[in-house]
Amino acid sequence: MFYLSNIYLNELDKFAEKTVKEFYKPRDRVRTPEYAGIAWKKYYATKLLKTATGQKKSELLKKVKVLKSELRKVPCTSKTDKVIKYIRYADDFIMGELGSQ
Repeated sequence: MFYLSNIYLNELDKFAEKTVKEFYKPRDRVRTPEYAGIAWKKYYATKLLKTATGQKKSELLKKVKVLKSELRKVPCTSKTDKVIKYIRYADDFIMGELGSQ
């Protein structure tokens, strides 16, 4: 009986492999442009903060705090990728999808 299921599941394996190749699409970018811009501003303000004193230091601390909160609101990664994962062991299988058609 087990051999018969392997014959049918072999066809499923072939179909899944073909579908995975057709569905796959890599990300356009690693980070979104909005996130990258805010992250750069935060990095630059943090760098200036090391040498700043007095009033300038407190202004930069406020700016870094605001930029950190903005980073949490903006999506970090590009959502343009599409991936299907197919795993089969014996007579069990699982398919996972990331993205949409």
